[in-house]
Amino acid sequence: MAILRTTTIFMTTTDEALEDVADLLRPQSLAAGQLLFARGDPGDCMYIVVKGRVRVHDGERVLNDLWAGAVVGEMAILDDAGRVASVTAIEPTQLLRLDEAPFQALMDAQPEIGFAIINVLCQYLRARLRDMAQDFVYLQHIGRMTAAAAALENNSYDPASIASIHRGPGRTL
Repeated sequence: MAILRTTTIFMTTTDEALEDVADLLRPQSLAAGQLLFARGDPGDCMYIVVKGRVRVHDGERVLNDLWAGAVVGEMAILDDAGRVASVTAIEPTQLLRLDEAPFQALMDAQPEIGFAIINVLCQYLRARLRDMAQDFVYLQHIGRMTAAAAALENNSYDPASIASIHRGPGRTL
């Protein structure tokens, strides 16, 4: 039960609810290099990393590495969509598996667990939106620099147009 307290989903859950969750968990072990699940696989359970390390990836692109106390696959037990990424053990790893059907029944009986998952997913979403906003601003800057460079290369650069390049479309200084 101590490992459950370290997870973002269950850290604020009551001891009674944690005992109910613990009763539903099944141990699973992975060897280094062993695939836990692949992108597109059915999402019928979630896992808690107890010991070791897993890598979340999309093909060769590494999305994240997760250690003890991390939860993986929690989105999949809330909807019927397949896995959004693959997960592979990068060292010998021990996990706890929580299957969807008993977990759904537990959330019906103890809504605080469902709210905890919603909170975690909101944190993930907020972080992704913040990252996307920063990427968007960066790409806008690159676009303006590219437009200025193209104007210089084509000898169509007008110093008065630099304001419109810096402003961007639809903005005034």
